[in-house]
Amino acid sequence: MQREKVFNKKTIHAYIIVIAIAVILAIVGLIMLRYSVEGERNLPFEIKSILIVSTVEGGAVERDDYEQWFIELFQINDIFFEITKNANHRREDTIRSVVFENIRIEAYNDIGTAKMYRQYNNYGGYQYTEEFLLTDRIEFEGNTSTDIGALQINNQGGVLIGFRVALKDIGRYPVTEDEIFRANGAALNSAGINLDDITMTLLFDIIIETGSGHRTRAEYSIELPAGNILEEEEGRLHTRITDLSNMVFRRF
Repeated sequence: MQREKVFNKKTIHAYIIVIAIAVILAIVGLIMLRYSVEGERNLPFEIKSILIVSTVEGGAVERDDYEQWFIELFQINDIFFEITKNANHRREDTIRSVVFENIRIEAYNDIGTAKMYRQYNNYGGYQYTEEFLLTDRIEFEGNTSTDIGALQINNQGGVLIGFRVALKDIGRYPVTEDEIFRANGAALNSAGINLDDITMTLLFDIIIETGSGHRTRAEYSIELPAGNILEEEEGRLHTRITDLSNMVFRRF
């Protein structure tokens, strides 16, 4: 009888241990699942919004064999990321670097050539030269002040950084010698360009590293242009993305 009591106690203890382990594993699993879905919830610095400005531009002027003048058409998308300091973060920190990598463009028709460029100054200036051409990566280093041309940003945040996606040589707009060219949706329509021709998906990873060594990465994608630019009389439209709940940052 005594042996049966001892055996029953051991069995009960074993059950309790197994149940405790199962509960702990379930809690850990739920935490891991939540992290995989939500990522880091209290970042030192965060992307507050993304501004997309889409425009139509005229490029080189050319003349064909029949003395007809044409202007090359570009569709331009400027993407700006607003990086701010998280007021709810308990520790003081600084930005060491912000990196965009694995930048790529998908799902666009074989019309024109899609290329990416970085700014050469603090005022949104771009030059379509090899020096400012991006392949699949751009890195901004934290500094005491912002100098976009030198790829330096204020390490306290409160900055707009980004790059340009230019869909070049998408068509030619015929002009007369005394015509005033207007780069707008009507010019695209006249060149036989529709919205599907210029619609594309921009994909990238964004990495934020702080002075304390906090490193997080998120994957994101943006549909370009910002809307139906063919309907825009001024050839310019913009949209601001503020719901970034699907931009999930994780430590690595």
